Amino acid sequence: MLKMQIIGHLGRDAIINQHGVENCVNFSVAHTDKFKDARGVLNEKTVWVNCAWWLDSQSPVIQYLKKGTQVYIEGFPEAKMWDGNDGKKNCGLN
Repeated sequence: MLKMQIIGHLGRDAIINQHGVENCVNFSVAHTDKFKDARGVLNEKTVWVNCAWWLDSQSPVIQYLKKGTQVYIEGFPEAKMWDGNDGKKNCGLN
């Protein structure tokens, strides 16, 4: 089983979708790596991770998930497949 740990900043305010007594909270986290290449030039590479988090409707945590907030996310990703606009099958982690 694959476990992920992500530390980064929220790219936008979290979005809540209600499904009965549970909420699905969607947000994206950005992590930027800074490194020097072989010539000594400083480079940056940003990786975006889309997250979905299931909570009960009474959880107060959503008030803290605002754009720019630094977060630590730990969990087990799920693979999903979908049809792209070009008709090809795509696979990714959720």
